[in-house]
Amino acid sequence: MGKVKAMAMQLEEDFLDIAEKMIGECETFDEFVSRMEPHFGKLPHLDLNEIHDIVGEAWGDYWSKYV
Repeated sequence: MGKVKAMAMQLEEDFLDIAEKMIGECETFDEFVSRMEPHFGKLPHLDLNEIHDIVGEAWGDYWSKYV
């Protein structure tokens, strides 16, 4: 794996670590997105739609355990 790809994957892992810490504190998806927005800049290799997809997937994965 190339260094750039490895760095991108690490940035995404770090972003998801932050999301995991915050997600349980949020009552709605909109609140979760708002709390994650300050961290969107940590993924400079992705566009806003891709970041929203990641956030949406994290929300769905987390709450699917409880529904």
